[in-house]
Amino acid sequence: MKKVNLLNYFSRSMVLVGILTCLCFSVAFAAEGDAITDWENAVIRGKGYGAPSERAKNPGHARILAHQAAMLDAYRRLAEQAKGIHITATSTIEDNISSGDIVVGEVDAVIKRAKVVPGSETYDEYGNCSVTLEVPLFGVNNSIAKLAFKPVKKVAFPAPNLNVSVTVENNTKTTVTPPNPAPVTPPAATVPTTPPSEPAPTMPAPASEPTPAISDNKDIPDTKASVGSSAAPAPKGLTAKGGFTGLIVDCRGLDLNPVMSPVIRNAQNEPIYGYKNLDYDKVVSVGMAGYAKNLNENTERAGKNPLVVKAIRVENNNSYPVISTEDANKVLVENSASHFLDNCAVVFVR
Repeated sequence: MKKVNLLNYFSRSMVLVGILTCLCFSVAFAAEGDAITDWENAVIRGKGYGAPSERAKNPGHARILAHQAAMLDAYRRLAEQAKGIHITATSTIEDNISSGDIVVGEVDAVIKRAKVVPGSETYDEYGNCSVTLEVPLFGVNNSIAKLAFKPVKKVAFPAPNLNVSVTVENNTKTTVTPPNPAPVTPPAATVPTTPPSEPAPTMPAPASEPTPAISDNKDIPDTKASVGSSAAPAPKGLTAKGGFTGLIVDCRGLDLNPVMSPVIRNAQNEPIYGYKNLDYDKVVSVGMAGYAKNLNENTERAGKNPLVVKAIRVENNNSYPVISTEDANKVLVENSASHFLDNCAVVFVR
């Protein structure tokens, strides 16, 4: 029977275990870095990791090199995350870089001015560093919105669609419908003395095309309302209750996907809220809408007395909420009095 050198056997086994442990640790360490878009807090964050370099001359130098490596890793992850952000339902930052609408150097400049999240820089017992950087989605100075939005000609909010009844909230709820036109009395019949000539046949007028479903804000049609006031005046017979401070659209259960430039439509696919209706500076500064996970958290944007409506569905890659036409009319009528849409006081609960 062949003798086995137990000392050599165990030594080789321990070396193999050590190598596998190091490899597993390295894989886990490399996979820990990540990046997210936090829509509720309107920031993107990137977490980077860095290990001490063999070039380090002393422990202090090793700490510095680990920090630099972690920062570079966080910058890289932030840049990747930023490029994947959806501006509209069908367009991302990366798409706009490819089309030339956004210069890649502008993205890099925003990322390089990212700020370290306080308290996020840590070191483990091996000298490895982790740090988290963040960039705001919106803001006047350094934000993703400065890249995503360009000034456009502002158009007014549409007038309510009076093809449906509208419930207007006063002290009591009353349903207001468009007034019926006055009946027209037909002229008295006359007996012709000679047979009339047969009129030439006429073709019926073509039916008007329905408002197309829109995928980008450039598709929002112009309206005939006054651009100066932004909000179209309430039609005759519809009186706003007034006092609403914002709008909350409850999209829970519909798997809403956040975007930087959302559109709200009515049930007829007519847009009632989009980028073209708003001031460019306001959109860049605070964004078009906030996102919340429930009705009790992160809804301060809509104020203390918001108008709450329920989305009936979401469209365009689940990015654009659709509300009933009656609710859409109510929103437009109330906005003519309180101008909460002009102030971007809109929250989507998802």
